[in-house]
Amino acid sequence: MMATGRGVLRRNLNQKTTIRFAGFIVFGSILFITLGVVFRGPWGAHRQEPAPPQTPVSDLRHKESGAELAKRFIKKYCFECHATNEPAGDLSLRSLMAADSMIAEKELWDQVLQTVADREMPPAIHNNLPSAFEIKDVLSVLGNSAEPTTTAQPRTSTLHRLNHDEYENTLRDLFQLDAPLFVSPNHLVLDDRYFQPASKKMPKYVMAFSYHEWAHRHPNSLRGLDRTPCDPPVEHGFNNNKSSLSLSPLQLERQIQLIDSLLNHSELHHQSKIYSDLFETSFSESQLQLLQGRNQLDLFLTRAFRRPVNEVSRKRWHALFEQQLTQHHCYTIAMKNTVKAVLLSPRFLFREDRIALDEKRFDDWTIASRLSYFLWGSMPDDTLLNLALRGRLKHPQVVRKQVRRMLEDPRSRWLSTSFGMQWLQTLRAVEARPDEDQFGFFYDCPSALPSVSMAIEQMLLFETILVENRSILDFIDADYGYLNQVLMKWYGLNPNELIGFVPGPEDTEDFFRIQWPDRTRGGVICSGATMVSTSTRLRTSPVYRGAWILEVLFNRPPPPPPANTPALADHAHDGTVPLDIRERLAEHRRNPNCAACHDRMDPPGFALENYDVVGQFRSHLKDGSEVDTRGTILGREINGIAELKDAIFKEPEGFTQSLAENLLEFSLGRSLTVADEPQVQAIQAAAKKHDLAFQKIIEEVAVQSTTLTHSKNGASRQLVARPKSHHR
Repeated sequence: MMATGRGVLRRNLNQKTTIRFAGFIVFGSILFITLGVVFRGPWGAHRQEPAPPQTPVSDLRHKESGAELAKRFIKKYCFECHATNEPAGDLSLRSLMAADSMIAEKELWDQVLQTVADREMPPAIHNNLPSAFEIKDVLSVLGNSAEPTTTAQPRTSTLHRLNHDEYENTLRDLFQLDAPLFVSPNHLVLDDRYFQPASKKMPKYVMAFSYHEWAHRHPNSLRGLDRTPCDPPVEHGFNNNKSSLSLSPLQLERQIQLIDSLLNHSELHHQSKIYSDLFETSFSESQLQLLQGRNQLDLFLTRAFRRPVNEVSRKRWHALFEQQLTQHHCYTIAMKNTVKAVLLSPRFLFREDRIALDEKRFDDWTIASRLSYFLWGSMPDDTLLNLALRGRLKHPQVVRKQVRRMLEDPRSRWLSTSFGMQWLQTLRAVEARPDEDQFGFFYDCPSALPSVSMAIEQMLLFETILVENRSILDFIDADYGYLNQVLMKWYGLNPNELIGFVPGPEDTEDFFRIQWPDRTRGGVICSGATMVSTSTRLRTSPVYRGAWILEVLFNRPPPPPPANTPALADHAHDGTVPLDIRERLAEHRRNPNCAACHDRMDPPGFALENYDVVGQFRSHLKDGSEVDTRGTILGREINGIAELKDAIFKEPEGFTQSLAENLLEFSLGRSLTVADEPQVQAIQAAAKKHDLAFQKIIEEVAVQSTTLTHSKNGASRQLVARPKSHHR
């Protein structure tokens, strides 16, 4: 996903969001009123966009000459392989020669732009290679065809459904509950009292009760709630990408069940700090109850919808409450039925991005929600809502101040449990199952598997870099970490030397901050979690590990292998000599269709061969031969993990851009486009200015994600996606 030249490579899900309200009758009358309130309110009003500005004739002449230059480049360097009757990779570029191809084939041009920018094409083994000047020239031409501009073009509002975790977090904060509604594997560590970011320091000792070991003992806020179904797995990107968030009849029906069980739970009045104000009254006279209900409903609507409702909608909600009060003659029942309608409203279930009246920025309420769902995964708090009411969030300095405040709130752990674990693919380690015959000792732990401890180790490293505002290069190599007694033994380390004593065998939840004795550990690359999740059941996989480096650290995942890709050969092509893994991959690369990707993946993966299937360090193989860790990365020859880390340290720009792109995509809840490139560049510049401090990067991402950008033609061009790697 990383673009080393112009442009930002994005994933393109191309999934249509569908919203279907069907298949249920429960609470139908109130839901009908709710939908009427919503869609006859401000969402129902559609603005007619003005015609796009006319392009000056001089610009047309410039584009025409640029198009011809680009076409000459394609003919000279690409047609030999991609204009034949059987083009390489089934990719024909003949259509790019058409007069209108810059518009009609813009996705294909974007793909060409990205592969040329990444120096993947033309391949290095090609006899006819373009000069650096030619590459720069054609990238400039192709990039200018979608050059972003700060000139604002009007847009309609966009909708973004709350994902599973955001929905539950929002209910928790809306009703002011102290504990989460549910626990899930995403929490990984259930008791988060150790996470106190306002202290600017992570503790020396963390009692990390794992979800996988302690979930059955963890007290939810309210036991026995009906849980909403999880969102379907996300193949590309993050699970808050709005393109993948549909609302099915099943999900809506389950949400109705959840709201029913929540509002009627016997403990809600004890657990919720707003229960008595919202659902109880001391008045016996109906008119006084009606007045109190209207006032409470006005406050609740603003918080639930993350923005005020207009007068027309407000009166309809008041009318709904009055109708319920008249029907049931009970204030609590009337308010609960009205609140239920609020919580089933699209205005609660969806976030809405609205443009300010001057059409040059998002409105303050949109900015408040963007900040809160990026940093907390939940609704804006009263501070953000008050700033939005006063129109203060349009000022970047106010946004920056709020980001710093929000990062000191314990809710910012969301960045670790959601963004961090998805970015680093942490939970894949928990799901890994090495072969029991070869690695039976992996399953001998009396409590959770060692891979659970490895995942917690990686999560605590992320949180340390975040809380202490350390350089993001600590993700590559850090001289500190957190280990429990399981991992100290697993990594072959002496607890007495690390922490001064030996923890008891039953104290698996006790994690201690340690100093690594050498560079064979430290950072995320050589963490046990990464090594376990990038191995097969039977052997290590330089392919997996190289693909992880390209995808996670550089945001440039290789494409999935073709359907007819042969398995790795056990013997040389003459069938006589057995092959080790390096030789088997070399044999695999004899196929040109395989070499294109494996030439990128395999070399950095070889540098990690010192780590076996279960993440333990080895210097020799089972046959007694020394492990060969020679490889290459960023054009540098390396030998082992230390030199791999050093190579990234010498050229940190690629990793910095990758993290900037991932954070920006997560904050926006959508795939990036060419129009987002100025934001990525601004984040990189801020990162460099502040010595790659993690919080400063997050702050700049937050500012850029609340900035409205448009392309010259009023619509951005999305680069062709590189899918997640599926190589083994």
